[in-house]
Amino acid sequence: MSSFSSGICMRHLSRRLPSPRTKSIMNRALVRAFGGQSNCISRTVSLLQPPVISGLPSQAVRNFSKKDRRKGSANAGGSGSGSGTAAPSRHTAPHHHHAPSIGGVTHNEKPLVDLDKLQSKMERVLRGLEKEFSGVRGGRPDAGMFDHLHVQAYGKATPLSDVAQVTIKSPTLAVIHVYDPDILHPVHEAVQASKLELNPRVDGNVVNVPLPKPSAEMRQGYVKLVSQCTETARQNLRKIRREGMDRLKGEGKEGVGEDDVRRSSKLIESMTEEWVKRVGEALEKKKKEIMTV
Repeated sequence: MSSFSSGICMRHLSRRLPSPRTKSIMNRALVRAFGGQSNCISRTVSLLQPPVISGLPSQAVRNFSKKDRRKGSANAGGSGSGSGTAAPSRHTAPHHHHAPSIGGVTHNEKPLVDLDKLQSKMERVLRGLEKEFSGVRGGRPDAGMFDHLHVQAYGKATPLSDVAQVTIKSPTLAVIHVYDPDILHPVHEAVQASKLELNPRVDGNVVNVPLPKPSAEMRQGYVKLVSQCTETARQNLRKIRREGMDRLKGEGKEGVGEDDVRRSSKLIESMTEEWVKRVGEALEKKKKEIMTV
């Protein structure tokens, strides 16, 4: 064997052997095993060649590896339960979360109109009307007819119920028991100045209030008064409705869908009709109370 060939063999073997002594031992063993130095060289060279995949040309192998890389990239991008390091695919459609809204009408996760707020305003209209009704005498005396009165006491307007107690002694007499004798006269003045059209008088530590039976003419006047109060309440309800509709028109100009605006509009109309109905029922109840003797 020539020195050149022997050098090739030793150079290839030296890449795998850790020390010169081990190289020498392994070299002699290989020569004996392969039956000579020439066989050693040919076998060594063949071992150093890369393996050949039979049946697949090199171009097919390259294409196959590219497909694997693309598939792996797609799997990594589509996985949402991994370690969190994989970037989402740029083709993934964004997911929008829609907050629930009143009536199911939303825009940018907010109701088109705050229906709860509108309803609260309408309810306050009815409560205010009922308070006005309480200041109008019915055909039968009731302690509640004094509930709306306020007394100028302790430097401010104070509800009568906070400073006194009203008792109906008979169908023709109400007695107001004042807790503090110092405010007897302010209580007297509050009753006298009210719309009840009564003539109270101070008797010791109480205020007696005669309750004359209202005439038919007086009752008709009371009915007219509560009807006027009711009409004002209806106008206030329509004003609140108009506020909601104006808000919807503004939303429509901002690009909100016509279906959403129409749906919200129907909700506001329905709500308004309901409160107008309740106001009408309150009026009928009060009229019946006034006309009942």
